[in-house]
Amino acid sequence: MLYIFMDESGDLGFDFSKRKTSRYFVMAGLIVRNKRVIEKAIRTIYNELRPKYQIKWILHAAREESVTCSRLCRKISEKEYWVIVVYFEKIKIKSFFKKDKFGLYNSTAKELLALILEQSPRQEEKIEFIASSRETSKFLNEKFKNGLVSVINGQRDFSVEIKTPYEEKCLQAVDLISWSVFRSYEYSDDRYRNLIESIIIKEKELKL
Repeated sequence: MLYIFMDESGDLGFDFSKRKTSRYFVMAGLIVRNKRVIEKAIRTIYNELRPKYQIKWILHAAREESVTCSRLCRKISEKEYWVIVVYFEKIKIKSFFKKDKFGLYNSTAKELLALILEQSPRQEEKIEFIASSRETSKFLNEKFKNGLVSVINGQRDFSVEIKTPYEEKCLQAVDLISWSVFRSYEYSDDRYRNLIESIIIKEKELKL
């Protein structure tokens, strides 16, 4: 079984006059065969937090202290994982995508999956793709799933699930990964990315 956990950092807004609008959008896929080792790493770091920072069994990179993010980065980089990253600079995105944020998000996820498939040639291996919950609409979630299934085109045993980081602890790890890479582009802050650099096997700038 090959597990792919997906999350993103940055926003899909294009009004750059707003202070919180990001310049970059990053999507990461964490690829692993034994997800229990990631769950154990998450549990270890969570248990080290002071009680007031323990919120519903969820670690979220953007709100954690720097030392917590660094510890988790080190924990992740110790194991047999692989990370693939796609990203784009929003100012370069074609105009029609700026009016279709859902389409832009889906296209980015499909590009990520295609890149992952290039790196995992074992056709007989079942793939379970788990994305972090983003939409509340069942229709949009089904459209997202169908888009990913179309990339596979029946050539692999493949399933897609959408879960929250509370339901699937490994999503907390890929949240940290996408956030770490995002900070390296958005703020030229490489301190977290440098800790996980060894497990990033492929990184691609998308031309959408």
